[in-house]
Amino acid sequence: MTAKTGATIVTDVVSSRVEEIRHAFPSITIEWCQPHSAGIFRRIAIANIESDFAKYRTNLILLGHQMAIQCEGIALALTRGIRRVISGFAGYQAGEYMEQMPIAISVSRRLFKAYDLTFETPIAGYESLDDVKFQLLDFGVTTKSLEAVSLFADSFSAPIEGAVEDYMMSKMQTCAAYIKLKTGIEADLNI
Repeated sequence: MTAKTGATIVTDVVSSRVEEIRHAFPSITIEWCQPHSAGIFRRIAIANIESDFAKYRTNLILLGHQMAIQCEGIALALTRGIRRVISGFAGYQAGEYMEQMPIAISVSRRLFKAYDLTFETPIAGYESLDDVKFQLLDFGVTTKSLEAVSLFADSFSAPIEGAVEDYMMSKMQTCAAYIKLKTGIEADLNI
């Protein structure tokens, strides 16, 4: 799944990665969907931007962006009977990207668990880019990132202690309302 939030510079290179993955795993049917997610991105990351900046004293837009994508992933999984969602978060990026910090992954897992879904991060155990590159090469997949570039990339500083968890928890009701809108399913967020 590649969510279209309106916050990224989209190119056609992602389709190349999808084809590489299909080729690497020919016995598995791999479907690629691209849901429009601008509404949930706006509700999480932009609607209260002034108060978020005042409270957290840093730009957490990319964290909100990731939460929007996860909401879309949850909605998609629930409507298609999928029980497991896998992310490409890498351990060696946890210090650089707030959405890949252990606390962010923990909160994300709690959100998925509220819907009886498993959120897995199999690459989080890789502590170096070289480890990931060798694994990709083993499957014949290009080692260069083909992700769309966020308009907000490189526009943030390290968040203050506790900000990531607090920010994500403050957005949970917004996430739940969106997922209910898309699926009709409610969740107990007291997890």
